Amino acid sequence: MPGSGPATALFFCAPRASCPLEARPVTPRPMCARRFLIAVFILTLLVVAAGFALFQWGGDVLLRQATPKGHFQAARAGGAPDYTLADSWISNPRLRDPGTDDPAHWLPDGVTHGALGTASTFYVHPTTYLMGDRWSAPIHPDPLTEARTQLFVRSQASAFNLAGGTWAPRYRQAAYGAFLLKGADSQKALELAYGDVAAAFDEFLREGTA
Repeated sequence: MPGSGPATALFFCAPRASCPLEARPVTPRPMCARRFLIAVFILTLLVVAAGFALFQWGGDVLLRQATPKGHFQAARAGGAPDYTLADSWISNPRLRDPGTDDPAHWLPDGVTHGALGTASTFYVHPTTYLMGDRWSAPIHPDPLTEARTQLFVRSQASAFNLAGGTWAPRYRQAAYGAFLLKGADSQKALELAYGDVAAAFDEFLREGTA
């Protein structure tokens, strides 16, 4: 009522309509483009640096690893092989029975031996001596070298096993490093191997083509 006291105003606030909650999918945070580019740049630099180091010093590292220790000593390779003996040959139709242990007579599965031709094949396996303890290997080397030798004869010389007899000599092969270096030791190791192969070929001409 007027004059009976201060007037009091009453206000009523209507409640706001609540918005429905929307479920948002959980996704990984996007990678920062700048960090990604920096990482790619650093990796590219590392690859380029590794390639440059390999180009610049890779050859020297290979030579140091392949160079045999000490100087050439023919005695360390043993005496010269006697090619009139079966022990000096991997394959020799006159001295060794071409049985299942002869790698030169290997055939793939499903292939059988037919009639042999009349040709005589002389085969020299490539260098399989990768050790660095000497410049020339003995004719009966370590088991790993022997396994590699057998593998080469089986995979290469066996291509001629139906043409006739295959003659594959053992020889005091030069170490792998002798082919990468130029020097007196390398030359002597190569000459020793050549001398053995020449002697084996002479025996082949005497017996293999008779």
